[in-house]
Amino acid sequence: MPDSRFFRALGPLRLGALAEQSGARLGGGADPDALIADAAPLEAAGPEAIAYLEGGKPDAVIATRAGAVFVRAGDMARLPEGAAALIVSHPRAAFAQAAAALFEERGFTPGAGLIDPTAVV
Repeated sequence: MPDSRFFRALGPLRLGALAEQSGARLGGGADPDALIADAAPLEAAGPEAIAYLEGGKPDAVIATRAGAVFVRAGDMARLPEGAAALIVSHPRAAFAQAAAALFEERGFTPGAGLIDPTAVV
């Protein structure tokens, strides 16, 4: 999960909505109403997280517990049971779009009470 000091969670969001927003097609058997609340690498993803598979990582995809994974059509068969396929041409880009829908950057205002009044430079 993105660091909560820097990112604010906006989810959970429905898998179908994330697929639509990122231009993905849901693989057979994927539940469009499943809730996704996190974005993580394949190795760290849990059942409520999205991840992506691009390039290698054969061991990571076999062991992933991700609820959904952005993949190219040719990589669908590599997903473990229980991981929904989000089929796209560019998995990493689609993952970034979905993560942006799930999280927003926390703003920072210099001098907004974050500097101790006794601090000296």
